[in-house]
Amino acid sequence: MFAKKNRFSFRESLPKNVFHSHSFTVRFGKNEEGLRVGVVVSKKVDKRAVVRNKIKRRLIEIVQEKLKTNEPFSLVFYIKKQELSSENLENEITGVLNKIKA
Repeated sequence: MFAKKNRFSFRESLPKNVFHSHSFTVRFGKNEEGLRVGVVVSKKVDKRAVVRNKIKRRLIEIVQEKLKTNEPFSLVFYIKKQELSSENLENEITGVLNKIKA
């Protein structure tokens, strides 16, 4: 789990840049404070909170492995309704993060 300072606060304005993927949409932007990540999984994805929280935890774990906490990015992930397997999700996130870094 990310430290509180690395969680995205939705009281701030959302990042302007948008990247669409098969399983999710990510809004991203640069900031001065370090890595900030937010994940949104709506009830349309799954009605059960247990499943939605599991998706959030899995996504945050993958982002933690791929990015350092001192990198100056704000990332907000919006998960789509498609069924997500862990290896597909990891490959998609890796590809998107590489494009964002470049």
